[in-house]
Formats: sequence, C-alpha cells, structure tokens
Amino acid sequence: MIKKDKKYLTGFTMMETLLAVGIGATIIAVAGSIYFMGVKTYRIKNLSAELVQNGRIAMDRMSREIRQTSEIAVTLPAEEEESLPDEIIFRDGHAEDIDYIRYYLNNGDLKREERFYYFESDAEKNHVICGAIGESGESPIWDTVKDQVIAENLSNLGFFGEPLVHIRLILSKLDVNLHLATAVLGRGID
Repeated sequence: MIKKDKKYLTGFTMMETLLAVGIGATIIAVAGSIYFMGVKTYRIKNLSAELVQNGRIAMDRMSREIRQTSEIAVTLPAEEEESLPDEIIFRDGHAEDIDYIRYYLNNGDLKREERFYYFESDAEKNHVICGAIGESGESPIWDTVKDQVIAENLSNLGFFGEPLVHIRLILSKLDVNLHLATAVLGRGID
C-alpha cells in the first residue's frame, strides 16, 4: 500500500481575514478621529489665544485713554441697549493742544483716530473744543492727524454710560467667538 503525503495548506480563512481587516480598520478610524479632534482643539485654542490677545490690547488701550479724558465728545446711552454706538470720541488727556481720540469699528478692525477741530475760517487751524460755536454761528470741522488699526477680528463694538464708560467687544475668527466687557471711569469728567 502506497501512502500518499498530504500537504496541508496553512493560512487564514476568509472569515479570519475579514475579521482582521475589520479590526484594523476600526483601530485606524479611532486613531484618525482622535488625531483630527486634537488638531481641531489645537486650532481652536490658538484662535482663542489670538482673540484674547487682540481683545486685551484693545481694552487696555481704550481704558487707559478714556481714564485720562476730561470730556466725552459724543452722547452715549445711559444704560445698555440692544443697539449701542460703535464709536466713541473723547478729548485726549495727554495732549497739550485740544485734541480728540476716536475709536471706531471698520470692517472688523478697531481703529484709533487722532483728530482736532477748528473753524474753517481760521487759516491757522487753531484747535478748538469740538462743541464750540464760531462767531458767525458755525460749528467746527475736524482734521485727522493719524488713523491706525489697534486690533483685528472684531465683529461688534459698543459703548454706553458716562462718566463710567462701559465697553463691549465681540471678537470673531472662523467659528470662535469671544465676548469681552469692561467699565472705565473717566477721572477728569465732571
């Protein structure tokens, strides 16, 4: 009797292969989602840090200058309202001349404008108080000395109250929003 050698093929069955591929795909999907969540969290934290820095610089600068003013040159609502003025003009407390500072929102940028008022009939452009009335009853006009960007990514700016001036800022970039608020007492305001 002749014996036949039986050679057995060793390997995985179709079911084992499918199970291994399924487990591997699950592990890769979980690792990928954890990676992308980490990238998204990192991006949001960086955007938040950028907005906080922008907001802090804006609030600090405005607060410092409003604190030194002797005159708010625009009428601000006494209480917070749904629609607040998005600009403030006040007398520069550090200038020797009668100069004014205007903070306003322009296409997502907080801008700071230095200006002075004078009468059109005055060839020397002597600085006058913004609410002054000329000899013939005319109001003064203004001229800009400097206009610069102070902060970026603002979606809303509002002011109310006097002499305690409240400032509200909303900064936005992509899908991250930051709300900031403060109140500043103008020390020189009567």
